[in-house]
Amino acid sequence: MLLAALQALVVEYECFMGPPRTGAPADINTAQFVQQYGISGQLLEDLNDLIELRNEIIHPAHVPTGTPDNWPVYLTRVKTLGLLKTTGGSADYALLEQIASHRLFEWGIGVVQSLYRSVIMSDPRRAPMFIGFYDTFDSIWFKGLPADLLW
Repeated sequence: MLLAALQALVVEYECFMGPPRTGAPADINTAQFVQQYGISGQLLEDLNDLIELRNEIIHPAHVPTGTPDNWPVYLTRVKTLGLLKTTGGSADYALLEQIASHRLFEWGIGVVQSLYRSVIMSDPRRAPMFIGFYDTFDSIWFKGLPADLLW
């Protein structure tokens, strides 16, 4: 849902008050999106990992990963960030169980918030009209609330 919201923002941003600035709005899964909005460094790595996690959820591999920790090699970076539900041992939960983590969810929100900022701030003339979408993240960020109220 987070990535779908980002794609919707790109469409609105590019099509608001006239035709898109650069043809069709960029698909967030493409190099055009990365280039158009200046996504680079760690944010680009986070975007790529978030897309891969989304793909795993939507189209889960129905075969074992072939690794002792049940985690695909191409997502090793996510595991090393300490975002997953894990046993902490050499054997671990199945991939979809590891993804069921509040830390991973919070990280995903933070990544999409940063991507929103990149899109919104890409055109100083349009930014004031869209900054409210970025500010919305502050109202959904559940920091400081007792855990029993959240879950």
